[in-house]
Amino acid sequence: MKKTYLSIIMTLLFFLTTTSMVVSENTQIQSIIMIPTPTGNTIYVDDDNTHGPWNGTIEYPYQYIHDGVNHAVNGDTVFVLNGEYYEHVLLNKTLQLLGENPSSTIIDGTSHEFIIAITADGATVQNFTMQNSGAGMKDA
Repeated sequence: MKKTYLSIIMTLLFFLTTTSMVVSENTQIQSIIMIPTPTGNTIYVDDDNTHGPWNGTIEYPYQYIHDGVNHAVNGDTVFVLNGEYYEHVLLNKTLQLLGENPSSTIIDGTSHEFIIAITADGATVQNFTMQNSGAGMKDA
């Protein structure tokens, strides 16, 4: 009986950790969680840092979310400070993408096909409002 339960649990974990996702609805996201949660360094992003320098520290955060993701490694957290970010993000690493506050950390997809495309196992996205996605999509 224990083997059966273990087999079921392992199967569920496999499916939970091998999920790809595209977030493309105009919606407020509290959490999209796929296990495990990363535990590495924190990289900061702030749209107010328009003149640089940019190195991902709290003193010199990146201006754009995609720069934070591009400079992160598996296990890192990309912490996005409140603001409006006009971009779309490919989350292709096992990262935690964390907004400061879900009502005031906004990613505007500028009518792109997607706002955040998650292709990495174990990625998490929390505390964002996402808006203006998919309006530019064409029928296949």
